[in-house]
Amino acid sequence: MKTLPKTKNLSLIQGGKKKQSFWQNPWTYVSVAMGCLVVGGAVVFDLSRQRITAIYATDVSDSAQAEKELSKKICTTYVQQLINNDKSIGIAFAESTEPVWKTTVSNNATLIGLCNKTLRERPKNLGNNPGTSLERLLNRIETAIQIERVQGNKQPILVSIWLQAAEPGVDFGNPNFAQIETEIASLTKENVLLTIVGPTGNLLDKLEDIEAKNPSLKLCQVQEHQECLSQTFKDARQMGF
Repeated sequence: MKTLPKTKNLSLIQGGKKKQSFWQNPWTYVSVAMGCLVVGGAVVFDLSRQRITAIYATDVSDSAQAEKELSKKICTTYVQQLINNDKSIGIAFAESTEPVWKTTVSNNATLIGLCNKTLRERPKNLGNNPGTSLERLLNRIETAIQIERVQGNKQPILVSIWLQAAEPGVDFGNPNFAQIETEIASLTKENVLLTIVGPTGNLLDKLEDIEAKNPSLKLCQVQEHQECLSQTFKDARQMGF
């Protein structure tokens, strides 16, 4: 009986080498390793970023209420600079001041909602009389900072103020710039940066005189508020190193 010829290996008949399984391919491990490095690097970068306490004060006076869309844009820009585990404190002001939120950041969308709510539903004790007092706001901010320090918060603190104008009120006159300078010097003395967005005219001129003497104060024009706030957040995060 004739012996049948041996059948050739199927892979040879198909004209190619035997295919490697997914996990036998060395490039699989290279790709996985590169992916781990990218993800791991992002995690390490996030963990290495200095967390800060960011205080935001928004003008809700009658004149500022006429520019609600601009107020929303500036508050949204502030929120966009925050990262998880930053601490955020919100203050509304006009002729007086009112704290509106205090939270550890975990969801930026929630904070944008708080911005919009503050502008949409002005706190009841604000805007009942004309005027916008920068002095009273700075005093409130300094008290908030003191509370944070007493409670053991050693983070760098960035204060961002949207100030549409500083107008005389029923029980206070035009801005007292000597007092404002003293208050700014006091609240910026301990790991604190202050940014004021929006001043124009004589108010801007007077605040620029104070800015020239105090490197912890930065003034921003409305049209450059995005770049300005982005930079001041970076500066604040560098203060922790």
